[in-house]
Amino acid sequence: MRSAVLTARQTPCSPVASGTSGLMGDDLDPHTPYAAWEVTLDRLELDVMRVERGLANNSVVACDPWDVPADYGPIPQGLQERAQQLLARQRDCMTTMAEVLTAVGRQQAVVDAVGQATSTHGITPVYVERYI
Repeated sequence: MRSAVLTARQTPCSPVASGTSGLMGDDLDPHTPYAAWEVTLDRLELDVMRVERGLANNSVVACDPWDVPADYGPIPQGLQERAQQLLARQRDCMTTMAEVLTAVGRQQAVVDAVGQATSTHGITPVYVERYI
C-alpha cells in the first residue's frame, strides 16, 4: 500500500509532497541535515510498508530498532509534512496491532476454556501407533 507521500516522491531528489520545488544547492549534499533526514524517513517508511503488508497478510515482520539521531538537528521544514504522515501511518499500524492482539487473546481464551472443559482431569491420553 502506497501513500500519497510515496507516490509524490519518485526519487530521493524529486520534489517533496509539501509542494516545494525540490532540493536545491546544499540539500543535494548527503551530509546535510535535509538529506540525512530524508534517508532516515525513507528507512522508516520502508519499515512501515513492511508492517502494513505483514498486517494485511497476517504474517510476522521484524524491524530493526531505531532511535532519533541526536546529531541531525530538527526535521527540516520541507520534510515535516512527510514525517507527520509517516507518524500517522505508524499510529494506524499500532492500532491495528493492538486490535489483532486483542482478537488473538480472545481466541486463546476460548481454546483454553475448551481445553479445560474437555480435560480428563490430569489423565493424559497416550496414543501408540503400530505399523504392521
